[in-house]
Amino acid sequence: MKRLFLILFLTLVCAVPIVQLPETSFFADTDSVEEALNQSAATDTLPECVAKKDTVSIVAVGDVQLGTFYPDFKYLPSYEAVCCFFNDVKPALAGGDVTFCNLEGCFADTSMGVRKIRNTKISHRFGVPAGYVDALCDAGFSLISTANNHSGDFAEPGRKLTSAVLDSVGFNWAGYLSRPYAVFEKDSVKYGFCAFSPNSGVCHIALKKRAVEMVKHLKRDLECDVVIVSFHAGGEGVDFQHVSRQKEFYVGTYRGNCYEFAHMLVDAGADLLLGHGPHVLRGAELYKGKLILYSMGNFATYSDISVSGLCGVSAVFRIRYYVPEGRFLSADIVSTYQQKPHKPGPHPDAKHRAFYCLRNLSQEDFPESSLRFVSPDLVEAK
Repeated sequence: MKRLFLILFLTLVCAVPIVQLPETSFFADTDSVEEALNQSAATDTLPECVAKKDTVSIVAVGDVQLGTFYPDFKYLPSYEAVCCFFNDVKPALAGGDVTFCNLEGCFADTSMGVRKIRNTKISHRFGVPAGYVDALCDAGFSLISTANNHSGDFAEPGRKLTSAVLDSVGFNWAGYLSRPYAVFEKDSVKYGFCAFSPNSGVCHIALKKRAVEMVKHLKRDLECDVVIVSFHAGGEGVDFQHVSRQKEFYVGTYRGNCYEFAHMLVDAGADLLLGHGPHVLRGAELYKGKLILYSMGNFATYSDISVSGLCGVSAVFRIRYYVPEGRFLSADIVSTYQQKPHKPGPHPDAKHRAFYCLRNLSQEDFPESSLRFVSPDLVEAK
């Protein structure tokens, strides 16, 4: 049945022009913030809530890459294989009010041209068939970031198809210039979500003033109870595990100042900051009662991304947030690992390597933070 759905879906996508969503002006060339704020998504108007849930559970993981057909189909798992990709970690992903991942790449087909990259040291392009969205649905994800350095690998046709696919299955998502933020409701709690990275075609992390205005718009104007911010930033690999508190560059490209950016958006009203991009774990910090995860690592990356050593260590973060007081309570850390090619996909790690790595990095980089690492699977506010 899923194969039939895939065939019908692709047929419709190819036959019917994809409707371009109206672009907001947060990241367009405009001097009018008021004009930008007035251009809001269709989900801005939500029914009134009778009562709000006090404590919400937000499940979050880092980079998810389902393979790629470029430059060769040998890098792409079969449909049957990708639908089993998350089997070992489904229990850890279940039960959240919101379940987040960063979609590293896009949905595309072989008729699409790949984007040109000036830096010859970077050759990766990540594109998967539209039907592979079933793997994300089956795993239980509900919130997706499309702001990263691979979201434009197949240029505008890839972004349009990805938009259509994510909308077709009912995901809440953001990151493209055509979808800078999302607003949705779950159990009477109103969520706002936005996503940033230092790349073209997405909400750019260097445009700090516009990022701040977007968060303020979600928190104050749209009255979101919980504002979640995703950021794909920082250098890549084991040499970039520490948060430098300075501007970062990787293979000659600007990768943002993660520390400054995260603090700026908490000051603007963000409740939770979810970082990814370095392809390794980074430390966590509690700032003004808000949790900042600077990098959640490679959670599920099928091909063309190294998972050797520390690059294969990641976690499922099960975060509890107290809405009435706007503060982080605690988080269960379910350590995971990847091991290719014998065991593709994420697996629970009985050695709790992610927890210990997170604890050590957090204590080294943020000694002033009030996070307490209680046990090999629990972090809480002091």
